[in-house]
Amino acid sequence: MARLFKDIIDCLNNEDIINTAEDWHTKSAWLELMKKPKADLSSLVNFGRIVETIKGVTNEFCDNMVNPQACGCESFGLLRKIMEKRTKPEDRLERLLVASVNNLYNRFNFLSGLMKDENDEYQTKHMTVDLVEADKQRIKAFIELKWEGNNENPLSAMSQIVMYYFLYEKVRKLFRNLTPFTKRGFNLIVLAPRGYYTYFSDNGNDKELLSNISFFFKKELNIKCTFKELPSKLHGVLTKADEGLKSIAHIYRSL
Repeated sequence: MARLFKDIIDCLNNEDIINTAEDWHTKSAWLELMKKPKADLSSLVNFGRIVETIKGVTNEFCDNMVNPQACGCESFGLLRKIMEKRTKPEDRLERLLVASVNNLYNRFNFLSGLMKDENDEYQTKHMTVDLVEADKQRIKAFIELKWEGNNENPLSAMSQIVMYYFLYEKVRKLFRNLTPFTKRGFNLIVLAPRGYYTYFSDNGNDKELLSNISFFFKKELNIKCTFKELPSKLHGVLTKADEGLKSIAHIYRSL
């Protein structure tokens, strides 16, 4: 988790914007939200203040730490496909997705090389958008990828991708050469297998809550916010893909 997002979590906890549990981004808080109908959810969770807080903290971060005269590092703002081998399922899935879908890009980095103080550069090393969907040099979606066993609940996951949206919007005002958002249909997406969602809901009855959270975020941001679910057959697909990659490597080494 990026340090900036930890700061946002602390701010939201301190302001009691989400009146469920002390740590609103955890499973226990999610289970409390599961008990509430849509009308109660809007009074229990102040989505307007969540958005305002995320925007305020990210703007302060940029104002205090970003150098408007900086040139950025070599990978600054590039839509790229990073394919090196990783062992974590989430990383493997990310790389297989960008290898399979032409307009998907990963590890989108738009902060490295922009810090006023070089000692702060370590903060931005891992501050990247997991996946970006882009067509004709316009960004259509920011995607936060989660895997089974991740301890950040879906509300936290959506808040994190909202943070990256505000960060990018702020940085683009300083560096106009960055790829713009599409004018219509831009989307913020949390993408995860079913197991990620069921871990938080226990009984699996979370569809209504996910839909309601999407609705309230869209209302505040005027941007489509979506939770998408990867099919259960994904595990088998990943296993076959790994076997195929190993076969290709074996063929090459035997030449």
